[in-house]
Amino acid sequence: MREEETKAHVDPGKVVDTKLTDYATDKALASINNQLFQYEQLGLVFKGSPESSFTVTAVNLKGKPHSSTVEECLDTTAWKPVKKSTGKDVSTQGQPRRYVMTYRVEVFGTKAQWMVTDLTRDKGRSC
Repeated sequence: MREEETKAHVDPGKVVDTKLTDYATDKALASINNQLFQYEQLGLVFKGSPESSFTVTAVNLKGKPHSSTVEECLDTTAWKPVKKSTGKDVSTQGQPRRYVMTYRVEVFGTKAQWMVTDLTRDKGRSC
């Protein structure tokens, strides 16, 4: 999902050119699409790419649906928002560049595949 979301940030108006819906659904997809819409309205795109590492912190195979919790350490140091029209870096001073993302991942849909259904950005929690 991270790779597809990163592709979408290159040009938020072209999210349809990604496979984001293969990996995210429900609240997670709505949150990502909302963020991309805001960036598109502001005329922002992203240059570079984020670095990340993932840790599965919980798995529940007894519940319906099966679910897990995954934490990502997201490092956006080399992934910068720029004004699409000028290429000017518009990074906010003091904005956390390394923080924790927490994902709820569930077996979802008729294909019964693992998909991210919810996400939380915790910019107050460095990693």
